[in-house]
Amino acid sequence: MSTPLSLGMAPGNPPPRTPGGLPWFGHMLPFARNPYRFVEDVVRRVGEVASFKLMGQTIVLLTGDEASALFYRSSDEQLDQSAAYKLMTPIFGEGLIFDAPIARKNEQLKMLMPSLRIEAMRNHSHKIVQEVEDSIAGWGEAGEIELVEFMKQLTINNGQPLSAGA
Repeated sequence: MSTPLSLGMAPGNPPPRTPGGLPWFGHMLPFARNPYRFVEDVVRRVGEVASFKLMGQTIVLLTGDEASALFYRSSDEQLDQSAAYKLMTPIFGEGLIFDAPIARKNEQLKMLMPSLRIEAMRNHSHKIVQEVEDSIAGWGEAGEIELVEFMKQLTINNGQPLSAGA
């Protein structure tokens, strides 16, 4: 397994910081303009492991084979991904999945993962399509929805059709 040392970093040291950026906004402007080009520029200037600021948050970029292996093979104690998934707390609720302590999160993921495997998803795909079709059946030809709210409701929907004003 890759280690931070093999990626050119001493253990315990933070990743190299991308220069520039505005106070609090950080690198949001170039990132929003073209995320792909921004990441390419960071890799060219700083390397495959780098940090930068977006809207007051420090983002750590891991690109390339070695950094990707580090990310996917590290334990939560070495590289906790929970902070990146805090946006899911309103969907799943407090204390669930990525909002839970590591041991509890691992228990919950162990129960959840079998239903997310490829074969299980193939078996569920027709149900997902039907649920979407049922949810939009009464919409008509034009109108507006709050997309984020609709998608959140669709994600946690228990089989009840959603209204057009969801």
